[in-house]
Amino acid sequence: MKHKRFERIQKSIEDKFVKNLGKLEKLKTKEDFGKKFPNLWKKKKKFDEHVNKRVAKGHIPKENADIQYIKSIIETLSNHDKILIEKVENHRLSIYFLKRIGL
Repeated sequence: MKHKRFERIQKSIEDKFVKNLGKLEKLKTKEDFGKKFPNLWKKKKKFDEHVNKRVAKGHIPKENADIQYIKSIIETLSNHDKILIEKVENHRLSIYFLKRIGL
């Protein structure tokens, strides 16, 4: 039962991501892209809060922080073969990026 529920949750997340990704393809400017990108997985307010935390921790520079974070996300997604999303206690999600090591 838990496995099927997890699959439904993951499918729902993937469907939302793909739907919102399609909207990004239609944008014409970098500014529009920066405004709409946070909608891939979170609301803009949550995205901004997360970016501010990353700046505070020194993970990204303060200047153009939102663009730097978007760039980091895109690089991470493009450099990994699999993305696993795991739902854990208290409605938190853990996301793991797996990269295949050369043969």
